[in-house]
Amino acid sequence: MGKPILLITGAGGYTGKHAVNYFKDYDVIGVTRKKNESKKNYFADLTNEEEVNRLIELTKPDRILHLAGQNHVGKSWEFPVSTIQTNFMSTLYLLSAVKTYASKAKVLVVGSALQTDHSYPHPYSYSKSLQGELLHVWQQFYGGNAIFVKTTNLIGPGPSTGVCANIARKIVEFEQKKVEEEAILFLQNKQVMRDYVDVRDAVRAYLLILEKGKPGQEFEISSGDVRSLEEIARIFQEISKVPFRVQFAENKHEQPKRLTSVALKELGWKPEFDIRTSLEDTLNYFSEIYRNEGGDDT
Repeated sequence: MGKPILLITGAGGYTGKHAVNYFKDYDVIGVTRKKNESKKNYFADLTNEEEVNRLIELTKPDRILHLAGQNHVGKSWEFPVSTIQTNFMSTLYLLSAVKTYASKAKVLVVGSALQTDHSYPHPYSYSKSLQGELLHVWQQFYGGNAIFVKTTNLIGPGPSTGVCANIARKIVEFEQKKVEEEAILFLQNKQVMRDYVDVRDAVRAYLLILEKGKPGQEFEISSGDVRSLEEIARIFQEISKVPFRVQFAENKHEQPKRLTSVALKELGWKPEFDIRTSLEDTLNYFSEIYRNEGGDDT
């Protein structure tokens, strides 16, 4: 008997690339938005119902890790309709196709710490909140094997667009230019508080949930420690090869709801990467990209 089939949507993204390489005990099929030469990847537009139905009918997965989505707050302001289509409708089409063509498949849908129950701060939050509500309603209507997980800010090596990755990119630019004038890093309010988890720890959590989580359960992934942007910048200053000064804007910024990993820890999960190691690996990743290719890979 062969390995169980695991379908990973968003396989070409930041978390998806880590997940594809991590799930060794599965026959992994990655779903990407762009066509590529890999025989193990499947190209599909998840906002197209027919393509989603065809994907599930052909692959007949045993497990699904649904990572695909529009995860950029700024883009959600610019493209609210496509953000909702990508985050909500693709999940609806996926659940419907699983019900029809792979009813026994366990589906892990990955949400966000930025979703809320009311007073949505931006279209991205609204789209992910709709996604979470969809899981509740779908479970009530049809049952099934869906599990939902809210994930906090992910950091670590790879083509992320998060704040830590953006800082690392800028530091690498400082290092490459070797300019004589003072390097200045401009950031938002230094009192912005965030919880950060290494992407590699998150992927381990996804595997654990897929294997031990029960349908209808909800999980949250967090480190349990919130850190200010000022602290993050200070760690980067300590590990950077070039000195730089940080200038903060004093704009107001809403703090997201804190997550807890209590249910996940009951399954045996705990973070393995400390914040400094994650930031060092992030900086080293972008340094390597610039060294080998002379630029970014995103």
